[in-house]
Amino acid sequence: KKHPQLNVCPNSKNCRDVCLQGSGINKCDTLYRGVKLSKTNIARRKKTHLFFDNRNEFMELLIHELKRYNRHANNNNMGFAVRLNCTSDLSPLAFKYNGKNILELFPHIQFYDYTKVRNRIKLIKEYPNYDITFSFDGENWDFCEEFLNMGGKVAVVFDIKDSNGKQILPKYYKGYKVIDANNDDMRFLNENGTIMGLHYHTTA
Repeated sequence: KKHPQLNVCPNSKNCRDVCLQGSGINKCDTLYRGVKLSKTNIARRKKTHLFFDNRNEFMELLIHELKRYNRHANNNNMGFAVRLNCTSDLSPLAFKYNGKNILELFPHIQFYDYTKVRNRIKLIKEYPNYDITFSFDGENWDFCEEFLNMGGKVAVVFDIKDSNGKQILPKYYKGYKVIDANNDDMRFLNENGTIMGLHYHTTA
């Protein structure tokens, strides 16, 4: 089935050219097989098309996986959290099955996202199992500051190096404390009202 270009990241105008969707394993796969034959790209396209073409089937597969891995975590005394969006910015309300969204289906699972969609804030007030980190894109600081003052977290990318060429982070940015957020993406564990400092990475 032919698809029009699907937009799964609505506010990506200022960051799509440097999106890390082309980094990591996908970068290696793309260099080896080419963009169209990259197994990572093929898998992402299949999942995206299934999401839009057959939401019920997509959700049945997703629910099966969440139950499986949640059970594994519980059996091994591990915490379990889910980030639905990695190279997308879809609302969790779109992940719906039998009249309930994913946050309602799994109220005891911690879900979290990076987002640039403003109205996503309403969801963290309604669903205690949902956490968001707003992303600064160079032009949306006014809203980022508003969210910080509400107790939210904001991700900011820094391209700063010390005298040895090692990437470093400032202690504060525009008066807000900066936390090193490079070791993992579990922002729901971080202090509210702070900047999540990220190093600048390229896909080259």
